[in-house]
Amino acid sequence: TIKLTVDTEIQKLCNKLLGDKAGSISVMDIYTGEIVAMHSSPSFNPNLFLFGISRDEWQLIRNNPLKPLVNKTLSGLYSPGSTIKPIVALSALENNVITKDFKVNCTGKTEMYGQTYHCWKKRGHGVVNLKGAMKQSCDTYFYEVARKLGVDRLKETAIKFGLGDRVLKDFQINEKEGLVPSTDWKKNNLGKGWVLGETLITGIGQGYIQTTPVQLCLMTAQIA
Repeated sequence: TIKLTVDTEIQKLCNKLLGDKAGSISVMDIYTGEIVAMHSSPSFNPNLFLFGISRDEWQLIRNNPLKPLVNKTLSGLYSPGSTIKPIVALSALENNVITKDFKVNCTGKTEMYGQTYHCWKKRGHGVVNLKGAMKQSCDTYFYEVARKLGVDRLKETAIKFGLGDRVLKDFQINEKEGLVPSTDWKKNNLGKGWVLGETLITGIGQGYIQTTPVQLCLMTAQIA
């Protein structure tokens, strides 16, 4: 027995907001985890398949660069980018790596072992604490927090929030698990040792880490 929790009006609004753009919107009830709306764009007309689709129409759908056949919400794997920063902060706090008053002076870049890691704001954010860094999404702050925290402890926290695992479990066979990297993962899968620079970029949601939009929705709903 399946009972849908989708709200038709919100679903229609998601459809309208995305229009013909490539993208995905997920809406979740933060108290129950129920899916209120879930939309992947662009879509295609399923009626075309009813009596056998013509070759031309099939090629149009298949070769569309915006990938209408992929359910981006469940099967699209993307770098989470700055959406990961609250998890980095939470992990650092619960592991007593930083306090909420921990400050970093952002000059617009961080240098380590001859590599330069840039903040999105070229001139830098100046001295920021956790609240300020979160508000302004300061990359330099989260490079430093990730460096102190380490990728393995970050992974432990990320998994608690549903990253690296299917959200809808057995309901959707197309759903992807994504990937939250660790030192062991790299050694076992790529045969190489983890390097510190990879920890830094993981701290701003880049590098090996891959998430689905519905995972990020679950993560955000739990924080909310």
